Amino acid sequence: MALTCREYSEKFATYIFERHPEWKELGRFEDSGVLVIEVPSPNHSALTGLLIDTDNEEVTVGFDMFHTHFFMEEEDEKNFEQALDFIDGLLREEYVVLVYMQADKWTGSRCSSLEGPWPLPEKGQRRYIRSWLGTYDAEMVN
Repeated sequence: MALTCREYSEKFATYIFERHPEWKELGRFEDSGVLVIEVPSPNHSALTGLLIDTDNEEVTVGFDMFHTHFFMEEEDEKNFEQALDFIDGLLREEYVVLVYMQADKWTGSRCSSLEGPWPLPEKGQRRYIRSWLGTYDAEMVN
């Protein structure tokens, strides 16, 4: 039996607030039952902090110009653990966000481990890197 949006969101809230109780005050439930958590980034160069929401039995995690989805399969909560592990990896700067721009137009983004390899920007593009604390922030123009 499928969970309602509110039931799914409440289950995820239990998981995430157990691991990060300091975020309880940053979370809110929308009228639709969606849980939204916005965690400010200590990196002032980042366009956004950590954005986490739940909807349609999936968890979406975003940072700067990147986001990814963790989908629920059947009735297990493996996606909760996967989302939390990914979030913690971002916070520990095990992952960085690569954003590709053509002038002021976004052309793509991805998340990568520190080991890379990181695709180079195409001719006329610039790539910027954002990490949670800003340790690995960089920019490259091709």
